[in-house]
Amino acid sequence: MFNTLKEKLIIGGVAVAAVAGGYGGTQVVSNMGKVQVVEVGQAVVPAKQPYEDCHNEEQTTYQKNHKNGTEGAIIGGVGGAAVGGLIAHSWVGAGVGAAVGAVGGDLVERHNQPDYVAKKSESTKCKIAYRDVQVPVGFKVSYLDSDGKLQSIVVAHEQTAGTKVKLKDLELDQVTPDAQQKIVQQAIGADANKS
Repeated sequence: MFNTLKEKLIIGGVAVAAVAGGYGGTQVVSNMGKVQVVEVGQAVVPAKQPYEDCHNEEQTTYQKNHKNGTEGAIIGGVGGAAVGGLIAHSWVGAGVGAAVGAVGGDLVERHNQPDYVAKKSESTKCKIAYRDVQVPVGFKVSYLDSDGKLQSIVVAHEQTAGTKVKLKDLELDQVTPDAQQKIVQQAIGADANKS
């Protein structure tokens, strides 16, 4: 059929070209709408997380002193009884001395007590404070667009750097700025309840 070497080479070249052209055409079709993923990293949004900041606080209050001369009356009574017994040499003298000593001791002790006494107490004081946090909201994917410019998008699912993905798929998986704010609010609200 093909007798000459020249015919065989021409037919072989045409066949190789047809296969190569078919492969290249398939590549062009399969890469349509795809972008090259250059870099992938965690996407975070800075936020202020509220928490309850509590500490103990000592308070001093002053109350009117209900003066009590009981201790002075007891000491004065015993001392008065001893002196009265020695002077009068009788139980009557001891009784009178005890009564006088008790009244005197009570008056002296009451006089030496302050009008107001300090009372110390402790209470817990709390206020709302804020701490800086970084809330993860997805994955930041940097890719080369069809013009070769570097673009980025935040998506819900992690991609692999160096691969080609459909831009449409990235856009469908995008975490919009509104959705990111909802994630942040949920995260700091839930974490604040744990603190």
